[in-house]
Amino acid sequence: MAYEFDLDRVLSGPIDTADGARVVEFILGFDVQNDIVHKDIIVVMSVLLAPTDREDTLELCFGIRLKTEDETTLYASDLDYSVESAVKYIPRRYKDQVLMLICEAVMMLVSIMSPNNIIMETFYSNLPPKALKKYDIIGAKIISCGYMVGDQFRNPEDGINYWLFEKRN
Repeated sequence: MAYEFDLDRVLSGPIDTADGARVVEFILGFDVQNDIVHKDIIVVMSVLLAPTDREDTLELCFGIRLKTEDETTLYASDLDYSVESAVKYIPRRYKDQVLMLICEAVMMLVSIMSPNNIIMETFYSNLPPKALKKYDIIGAKIISCGYMVGDQFRNPEDGINYWLFEKRN
């Protein structure tokens, strides 16, 4: 796939999924072949609040998906959290704009769904402070929606960072 970045600053959603999550997305770009844009392969950033095993808690996830559509079926890949996909689909000079759109999507979802608790975790282990900055920015947006940090830690066994945001009463 030859890829053309074409950031759409319009948020789409929220959309309810079969597993109970709500998703907000925006387009990052399209498949391009022979200088023709084929919109049958769309690269999107998906931001979602998904159910957990606790009824009062939702998990915040965000990642890249490839979507295709034919006459009868819409296919969306699983969320891709990898650095490799971020490098491939988001040019360095647009990273801040994409992060701001992720934050807008987070605020939209949190305002609409208003769960008692929100959890968030890193995909990679032992991230340096620079790599955690985006999580701090997203966390600040959650706090601005009426939440406080109930817990935040790095698991010493696997190096994954975790956040728990609790709704202020």
